[in-house]
Amino acid sequence: PVGVGDTFPYTVEKLYSYSKITGGEADDYVEHRWYYGDRLMATVSLKLGGPSWRTYSSKRILRVWDGEWRVDIVHAGAVIKCLNFTITPPVEPYSTEGSSTE
Repeated sequence: PVGVGDTFPYTVEKLYSYSKITGGEADDYVEHRWYYGDRLMATVSLKLGGPSWRTYSSKRILRVWDGEWRVDIVHAGAVIKCLNFTITPPVEPYSTEGSSTE
């Protein structure tokens, strides 16, 4: 993956979550649960193809969804990894209103 991190600008548009699962079975599933704060925004069910499998999901991020996010990676009903990240808000432009030039 390119651009790996835990902080992204509000203009990011789309993010990906990658998983490497070991100890699974063919035809088993892993879920990526995308949360914005405590609100579940998406659940992506991903089929495993064998005992060691790499997979990923993606989530479109709207510009107004700045703040704390996480992806819970769930296998066999248990959270096996929690990935936390932040979408930074837009920076307010510098205002000169009310300032004096004297």
